[in-house]
Amino acid sequence: MKKQLQYLKGKNVWEIQVLCLDEEKETIFYNCCVFMAKKCITEILYSAIAEELISPFPFDEITEYAMNSKKYVFWKQNNIECFFKLAQTGNCYLEYLLVFFLGLKTGELLGLKFSNINFKEKELTICQVLVKDDIKEKLRPLSQETGYRTIKIPDLVITELKKRKKINRFLFKSNPNMAKKWKNYVCIGERGNVKSQAVLNK
Repeated sequence: MKKQLQYLKGKNVWEIQVLCLDEEKETIFYNCCVFMAKKCITEILYSAIAEELISPFPFDEITEYAMNSKKYVFWKQNNIECFFKLAQTGNCYLEYLLVFFLGLKTGELLGLKFSNINFKEKELTICQVLVKDDIKEKLRPLSQETGYRTIKIPDLVITELKKRKKINRFLFKSNPNMAKKWKNYVCIGERGNVKSQAVLNK
């Protein structure tokens, strides 16, 4: 054990991980890490520019890296229960419910407005997505061919939507400048603006 510790003492975490991989797996591991690092950095830069913390950045100059095919992960009931129990302690619980139970995609989630929700009939209409174009958000309407649909909302989600409406009112009181643009949106963050993909991916 002492010899192993002495050997690893001068190594960093990256080198230790690579030592455990053969040549083929090393390449896969490297590609995945670089892809995710680039993705995280890009999201951070987008948020910083949107909040006017830094000047606009030429994103097209960032080198693109391919991501290996995603693998589907099958969760058992106890895995799902543990996930939602933990999710209740965060500020994205409603977003996770909308994804899991109603099948909303990220753009549909961020573009969701309270005016799209019929609380009496317990129905939600997906009619637009919020997408990013460089540093600006754009609302893009959906057609029948691109995902326009109306779906039923479970009681659990209805309850959380009503809670979120009250929370958003409080957030807009603390951030009145944001209310004009985002007042009708569901997925509002602590600063009164619509949440970013980076927040939802945490």
